[in-house]
Amino acid sequence: MLSDQEVRNSILVMMNREFYRWLRELADDKNFQACVALSDRAVEEQYDMELVLRFVVFRTMAPASFVNLGDLGEFLTDKAKTLAQDKTFSYKKEQAVFEQTFELLESVLADDAFRRYDKKKGRFVGGFSVSAFEALAIGMGYNPKKATANPNSVVEKVKKMWEDADFVNNSGSGIRASSRVPRIIPYGRDTFAS
Repeated sequence: MLSDQEVRNSILVMMNREFYRWLRELADDKNFQACVALSDRAVEEQYDMELVLRFVVFRTMAPASFVNLGDLGEFLTDKAKTLAQDKTFSYKKEQAVFEQTFELLESVLADDAFRRYDKKKGRFVGGFSVSAFEALAIGMGYNPKKATANPNSVVEKVKKMWEDADFVNNSGSGIRASSRVPRIIPYGRDTFAS
């Protein structure tokens, strides 16, 4: 059975091969790959491309748009189709922000970027956290100039994020995407706004 992103990829190839290739190119970015450190199975299911799509879609959305998100898979498919047909979509601008974000993340956190920070142990632990990706990568991508102005503050902000009950309570397993995303994305945007 195909994953949601594998189905999405088939649709995108038929609708706009250039957009599909562009997403694939971003997913293959060495800094992005170093930061997400996904399992082989996740890569096989094209989860890396879904994360790129989430970044591109969520980075520019108006806050009010997150409220009635509904099913995340359907939402991402609809947004992917819209972007694939958008003649005004700026590949160059979005790619620049994406590359800038992951170049910075790779330089300061590498494969710890989207793992939980354990204050007691004084280190990052566990596997990839989609909530951390949504808060950190998309928050930085929303505020690219602020995030890159002080790279050293990124690590401290990430550590504080994992101590913040509001973030932790909305990021655990069992939290539906339709509940998580409207809280986590604005949280990340606010975190990296200064």
